[in-house]
Amino acid sequence: MALGLHRQVQSLATDGTILEANVIRFTPNPTTAGSTLTSSNVAKIRTPINAFGGDAAKTDIMLSFWVYPRAMTSDASSTIHTIYHCWNEQDQIDLGDNFMYFCRITGQKLHFKFFRRELEHSVDTITYGQWNHIMVSANLSANDISASGGTHRDDKFHLVVNGTIYNYYISGGTLTNDFGSDYTIGNSDSLLSSDNTQPFTWGAESTTADMSGGSAPGNYINYYNGELFQFYMDNEYYDLTQASERVKFYDSGSHIPYEGLPTGSSDPAPLVKITEDGVFNRGSNTNINTSLARTNVAVSALSKP
Repeated sequence: MALGLHRQVQSLATDGTILEANVIRFTPNPTTAGSTLTSSNVAKIRTPINAFGGDAAKTDIMLSFWVYPRAMTSDASSTIHTIYHCWNEQDQIDLGDNFMYFCRITGQKLHFKFFRRELEHSVDTITYGQWNHIMVSANLSANDISASGGTHRDDKFHLVVNGTIYNYYISGGTLTNDFGSDYTIGNSDSLLSSDNTQPFTWGAESTTADMSGGSAPGNYINYYNGELFQFYMDNEYYDLTQASERVKFYDSGSHIPYEGLPTGSSDPAPLVKITEDGVFNRGSNTNINTSLARTNVAVSALSKP
């Protein structure tokens, strides 16, 4: 593994645990695309806590994680693999007040939904049967400014997949928009909600809204088959156009050792820093670990990237 400027050393939690993330395997039963699976057959990790909430309304985000998606029987270009999903209102995907976040792989394309922004990328960036590293960082604005002969929202939004960079930003009166119409802008600068009481699920999408204080959904669709590793999220912006920022999360095809990852804006850690090493989340949103439910999920023997 290429370590770049980072040293491979052991880092200890206060309880003496060696801090190093494990690879997590999601194995739905059966591994056939396009079905509706019961809660006991889908592969998921569910918490009654909004993983991205609990730290004031946010206009900034840094999201970094690895996926190793595995093909399923009857896979097609329209098959959706859900990496995470949070849905608390009616069955619609829009940019209004609907409370919904998700990350999906549709075929080989990434699709992100935030509170008031959506990126449905039309470029094939994901390869099945191998590790893929994904980074998103954004700094949202409520203001439109003049650039490139028109008026555009003064957002900064970066997507990096396996080292390839796609951007939306304005600099010196020039708009750079690698996404075109794939990037949809809502009517405010809200990226993530501060609400910390909405259930959040990794690995699948429920067929009904997963309501705060309600019963856990009984059925799921668009489930993920594969591995997840080193999931990191914080309400902090990194300019991923800069190599010096990208190397904090991705080292030329290899992962950054746990202790080399940024500590984040929230003392003592970013909001979400999944280890699955006995404590699921070592990030500052520790409520995620409350009433955590795993189904058909286990530590994987797959080598880390």
